[in-house]
Amino acid sequence: MAMKNKRFLFLTFFSAFIILFFSCRKNNAAPTTTPDMYIVGESYTTDSALLWHGGSVDYLSHAFVYTVFVQGNDVYIGGAVRVDGTNHVIATYWKNGVPVTLQSSTSNTYITGMYVSGTDVYAVGSGGLGGGIGFEWNDSALYALYWKNGQSTKLDSVITPLNSVGFPRGCYANGLFVSGSDVYVGGGTNTGACYWKNGIITNLTTAPDTAAGVSAIFIQGSDVYACGSTTVNGYSVAAYWKNGVPVMLPAEANSNAYATSMWVSGTDIYICGVENPVNGQEKATYWKNGVLTILAGSAGSCQGSSLFVSGTDVYIAGTNNGRAAYWKNGNLTYLSNASSVANAIFVK
Repeated sequence: MAMKNKRFLFLTFFSAFIILFFSCRKNNAAPTTTPDMYIVGESYTTDSALLWHGGSVDYLSHAFVYTVFVQGNDVYIGGAVRVDGTNHVIATYWKNGVPVTLQSSTSNTYITGMYVSGTDVYAVGSGGLGGGIGFEWNDSALYALYWKNGQSTKLDSVITPLNSVGFPRGCYANGLFVSGSDVYVGGGTNTGACYWKNGIITNLTTAPDTAAGVSAIFIQGSDVYACGSTTVNGYSVAAYWKNGVPVMLPAEANSNAYATSMWVSGTDIYICGVENPVNGQEKATYWKNGVLTILAGSAGSCQGSSLFVSGTDVYIAGTNNGRAAYWKNGNLTYLSNASSVANAIFVK
């Protein structure tokens, strides 16, 4: 009987030890983290730039914002501010809400892309004589601009005869990616789509194509990816280029399409954009490895403007039915009930 009691006590102690051991392992497991989204855009009803983050909205009066980049605890937002009482806009970025003016001149200047590497702050954009600004191809832009730590460089400057809307078409810059010591800028010139590597231009369209341009650029290893649009048989066609080789993206029949943002992860290529049927309404679009998906809820004024991949999740910020919105893995969430647009997203 004594031997049975000892054996029972041993098994009881051993079982308790095993339970305690695995309970401790479970409690010490790394906690799951919720992705932190930063989305920037504009409100058309309040004439303000917006930052959506953590369930709240921050406002920047008389401002336009087109890009956001997060490094550690620092949030960088790029765009422009409008001088009170005028249509003059000045390229500006905000670091944690504090504005930094990059260029003040008689020309309009604005930022469309930002990248932060270490202590270096990079930005790209455009400058011109026209009164308006926009994220899409800017026909009033006469030169593409690049800034590093506040110092500006003109990437190109071309003045051509007036185009169909009455403005001279020149150069503009949209996408930006920094890889090591190399700086890549995507954009367009009066002859078509291009990108610059450390200030040296590479043309992506062989024949003059004033409707073609690059909206985003992404570097993976030694491969250079760029996305945007080109012209085929009179239609604007969404496309991407890998090391200069074009790949046309499918669209529905009788539609113009534009690629606005991209991400490359392993062998997967993610792109978002907009499709505009000749006799229909705009639709927000998404391609994964060339397969077209019309994003859920697309109705009225719609566009996928910016794409970010985090793990297995795909985030797209844009506009749906004239309201700022985002899609996570295809599921639609509105950011505003008023007339607004979401231009860029960053997830960490």
